[in-house]
Amino acid sequence: MSRPWFLLFVCFLLGHSAWMYSVSAIRNDAFPCWSLNKTFVDCSALYLEHVPPLPQTTTSLDFSDNRIHKLANNSFYGLDNLLQLKLCTNGITSMEEQAFANLQQLEELNLKENPLVYIHREVFIPLQSLRKLDLSTVRITAIPEALRMLHNLQDVNLASNRITSANLDIFRDLKNLPLLDYKPDCKSYLGYYTCIVMSTFLFLYTTMTYMMVKYHAYIRYLYQYARGKLRGYQAIPHRHRYEYDVFVSYNNEDIRWVQWELIPHLEEAEPHYRLCIGDRDFLAGRDITTNIVEAIQGSRKTLCLLTQRFVRSGWCTLEFKIAQHRLFEEGEDVLVLVLLEDIPAHVVQRYNRLRQLMSRKTYLVWPEDERARPLFWVRLRKALGVGNVLPYEEDV
Repeated sequence: MSRPWFLLFVCFLLGHSAWMYSVSAIRNDAFPCWSLNKTFVDCSALYLEHVPPLPQTTTSLDFSDNRIHKLANNSFYGLDNLLQLKLCTNGITSMEEQAFANLQQLEELNLKENPLVYIHREVFIPLQSLRKLDLSTVRITAIPEALRMLHNLQDVNLASNRITSANLDIFRDLKNLPLLDYKPDCKSYLGYYTCIVMSTFLFLYTTMTYMMVKYHAYIRYLYQYARGKLRGYQAIPHRHRYEYDVFVSYNNEDIRWVQWELIPHLEEAEPHYRLCIGDRDFLAGRDITTNIVEAIQGSRKTLCLLTQRFVRSGWCTLEFKIAQHRLFEEGEDVLVLVLLEDIPAHVVQRYNRLRQLMSRKTYLVWPEDERARPLFWVRLRKALGVGNVLPYEEDV
């Protein structure tokens, strides 16, 4: 390597080393910030709760995105040479009267995005050299009286606040301040109102989506029922309208019990019952809600085969509710309950309608002992063969 190039390389290394020495990144309890020549200090986003000891030569301090919730008196003691101070997004809620004491040289102060709400009228008295002040998004509702003391102020930002009234006399003595561009209208509240409207819309949309997913079948039934009422449809008054004797409401996993036990004992044995079994009798290609509604309305009784799987099933719950609705609509108690397996109490407690019905209505239990099953079928036929009609008002 030639001598001139070697000397140039050595000078570069020395200059770079000097610059690296001047940019210190000392992070300890005494000085956890970044410093450039000890004049510009960056303490941003360090989650500090107070101002640590800083070099007295500091002229620019960035203390944004920390956790100083309160500026106490003499918070910046020893920083007499400070010219720029950035305190935005600190969560500052209050400032004591002498918070900025000894900052007579300060020219720029940024308090943006702090929930100040109220600013003491004497807190800015020491800042006689202040030229630029940012008070945007600090939630104030009126122009602070403290601005009267800033005689050299040339730029003030009050945007994105909730100012509802403006006392422009505050700026009478501020001769260096240009014409204030302030609009005390809905601009201050635009973001606030937009947030409320959007949050409400999002809440309603989420709620409706949840309801439609969870109760879509029952909502479809209510829609069809209401549409029929609006069109003037009436229930057929005579008792010979039924196409089936019994509509069987069951969970798909219990189909074997229906095929091996229920159909042989009710449909094939005498006296014969005509059963409506969804897997067998529902019309293919038709809306399932329509099939369920018409099957229940076209059956003299509804037999619910209760298991844990039945209780947790949305479609079975819909069939259960529609059958119970006939009690109020037509005065006919069409529900017959059969407990095929033991259902824990904590499971029943989650379904208020079923819990209330089981507490006041007699239900049959499928016996594990085969010797008790003939009596079970006798009792079930008796329950299915009796129509319980509520008395009319004049008979009560």
